[in-house]
Amino acid sequence: MAGTLVGLPEGSVLVPVHGEEHTGHVVLDPGGEVRPLPAHLPPGIPAVPLPGGRLVLPGRPERDDVGEWRPTVSIVDVGTGAVVRHHRVRAEVQSIVAGADGLVAVAVGPTWEYWTKYHGRPGFDLTEDCYVLFLDEDGPRGTWTAGRPIAGPLAIGANGDLLVPVAGELISLGWRTPRDRAQISGNRWAAEPLQSQIRNRVPLPVAPSGESRQRPDCGLRREPSACCVHV
Repeated sequence: MAGTLVGLPEGSVLVPVHGEEHTGHVVLDPGGEVRPLPAHLPPGIPAVPLPGGRLVLPGRPERDDVGEWRPTVSIVDVGTGAVVRHHRVRAEVQSIVAGADGLVAVAVGPTWEYWTKYHGRPGFDLTEDCYVLFLDEDGPRGTWTAGRPIAGPLAIGANGDLLVPVAGELISLGWRTPRDRAQISGNRWAAEPLQSQIRNRVPLPVAPSGESRQRPDCGLRREPSACCVHV
């Protein structure tokens, strides 16, 4: 087994595996039958089920229009293994979580090591590579730009908001899908007050001093929609 188990409709379980006979995912049915998922997508970040027997999960890299390899996000039919849709993203997929109404959030961005090593060098402005992609079975619905690396897995709050741990802050995004696009609004909290309120829990990861840059133009302070790009 090479990752996290994912429960599927009707009691089946998606199992990421890495071995001599098969590397990718297999489906374990309630009766004990094991069948490979023919899409042959790499195991890793947990897949997220969609209505209608489909999954959202990271796909294999593909070349963009200038010949550079780019990560992808794929939507796969569980029954046939066919890749229904795939979408290129600017950086590695870090986390995927499902919200209401069939909308899925995908955290995209470089690792802290890559950010601190390359960001700010000539030709290496990585702020636009740190974002959340919103999509459903019909494809991308919108993005929200974090401007700094997303520091941990996405989560869904008790009120249904999307919780995004960005370096030094925890950001709560309200999200929904009216008509043909996602609408996103939110609030943010600094890490230090948050840590003082959750003394017995794991503190929010904070970047070492001097290793991150603030982007005031991307903060959700007065006009949350300013950082949301509709597609």
